[in-house]
Amino acid sequence: MAALAGSASASHPESSAPGPPVDSLTLATEKHAAFRDWCTDNGIELHSNLEIRISSGVPAAPRRDDLLALSPEEIVHHGMAVYTVSKKRIKKGEEAASISKTAILSPRTSSLSRYDPTFVPCTVGGSKLNNETTSSLATPHLALCLLHEFILGARSRFAPYLATLPPFGVELPRHWVEGSPEYALIKHTDVEAHLKRLQRTTSADSPDHTVTDRFLRQFFFDKGVKHLDRAHPGLVSSAAEPVASTSTSTSTSADAVVLRLDVIHELAHSRSFSREELWTLYDMAATLVSTRSFVIDLFHVLAMVPVADAFDHRSTNNVEFECDDIVCPECGALDVCEHEDLGEIEPMGRKEEPQTVALTFNRDCTYYAGRTPVYNSYGDLSAHEVLLRFGFTPSLHSMKCFWPSPLVEDEYGIEVARALSNSLPDAQRAAIVVDAALLVTRDPQVKQERPHFYRMDTDECIANQEPPMNPIIDYSATQPSRWLYIDQAGFISDSLWLLALALAVEETRPNTLDVSRLLEVNEAWWRPVEAQVETERTGKLAISKIRRLVKRRIARLEEAYSDEMIKDISLSPSLPFAIRGAAVYNSHERDCLTNCLAVLNRFTAVTERKELSKMYSYRPETSPQS
Repeated sequence: MAALAGSASASHPESSAPGPPVDSLTLATEKHAAFRDWCTDNGIELHSNLEIRISSGVPAAPRRDDLLALSPEEIVHHGMAVYTVSKKRIKKGEEAASISKTAILSPRTSSLSRYDPTFVPCTVGGSKLNNETTSSLATPHLALCLLHEFILGARSRFAPYLATLPPFGVELPRHWVEGSPEYALIKHTDVEAHLKRLQRTTSADSPDHTVTDRFLRQFFFDKGVKHLDRAHPGLVSSAAEPVASTSTSTSTSADAVVLRLDVIHELAHSRSFSREELWTLYDMAATLVSTRSFVIDLFHVLAMVPVADAFDHRSTNNVEFECDDIVCPECGALDVCEHEDLGEIEPMGRKEEPQTVALTFNRDCTYYAGRTPVYNSYGDLSAHEVLLRFGFTPSLHSMKCFWPSPLVEDEYGIEVARALSNSLPDAQRAAIVVDAALLVTRDPQVKQERPHFYRMDTDECIANQEPPMNPIIDYSATQPSRWLYIDQAGFISDSLWLLALALAVEETRPNTLDVSRLLEVNEAWWRPVEAQVETERTGKLAISKIRRLVKRRIARLEEAYSDEMIKDISLSPSLPFAIRGAAVYNSHERDCLTNCLAVLNRFTAVTERKELSKMYSYRPETSPQS
């Protein structure tokens, strides 16, 4: 490991944007140098063949009503990314970066609780640390601590790190309102469907910390403002209206104040802020938490991790985030501590080794040149999940198009029922049979053979190899009604195929549908012989149902924009990043749907289906071991 090094780079993907004034790049370079020194002083190390480089700059994406009050230089942000230094082979298990836990910014390491003793960091809502048990307050608490550190400015021990963050936060789809150009581009896509579900939900947040705007607002106005007022007396205005004109309106007067995180500490010396102004700043901080935070351990829970957040995302990543998460939730100790129930055994008095989090190479990597980007993965997320949480659209490789089960009685579940069947009750009965079939074929606790079921998910299947004994890949024991989806190559999830086939079985032979019948027809379809006329008719009917579902989705997308318009928008450098990103996602979804139609055509041919059965299916010969 070595101390951090880096420089300005023209090779970063962001450098395709128009170059900002030299002064902006010079200032960013100075901030980057201060950040490197801070990392060295705080126990952060980078692999000797890696360096952090800053980009030539992209627009910082503030709210549009801020743009008129800002110069081009003011809206530029210089991001960071990790690159190789020279040609070198790096072995699996080597650390790409090591970060001391004392350098991470969490509710435990933030000074907010010292400024306001009533602030108590949230804890884990369960015995194990994962996305489901982490407290719903993790994101709101961390966002409040981050805003507090920004208000401190140079007095914050995290100041050099804060100076590297986007000053306006990150524009996310939850900011897109119906009628905006961005929202129009995600109309009828999975992004819109997910946004609508988030708006309807009464829960605090989704399992991946995509906190709802409603819950953030409720926390901030009920509790967050009070904590800020106690920590920073005079910060919160007692007036009903803002005490000064701000650029949250369209004002361009000389006294207009632009709300941005990197100058709030300066403004706080001379003015107070209305609650709505502080909400705007808090929301900016919350977007940084959403896009950059990591789940750490039982003590810190969620945290901002300097350097770790500089690794860009790609599904085929080079490094993985690692951390010892089972620690004392009271003090963070990894070993025996005073909070452990030891009876009469006295805790050991030895000093514990400093704890770190690390990014480790997950495979042998040979870099044939310097300035090659090194990637982390932000999780096994589909494209719409990446856009919703992180604000950018990944490559087509991670694209999937989703539909809910007809058992989900919202507008999307009803649409699935209408496309696959003329009757919602019929579609729901078929979905129940499919759930039971998935139980038989996937649950290793059920003592039955699984000779009938064939999996078709290309990303969970290694061609021509025996799958693991417990291949639960499209089914959750706690949620049998899984999402129906197709992937970027056009292949169909097991749940979607079986649902369409179940409805076709019922139409071909009314009142005969059950689990045994469904799996029998499914096996016969994937082992076709010329004599099976009825099976061929049933399978082709199922394919026609899926084709109708896919075509309806394509037609709705094309109602708003033609393919040519979407392509022009996605490639236009003059349009804002968010608009282009929404157009790219729209284009990816169309490609995914179109690919599915091509694959469905292959299913209808017996010879093609035999070949597909060899590549994307399996037939267990024995019962699964208990």
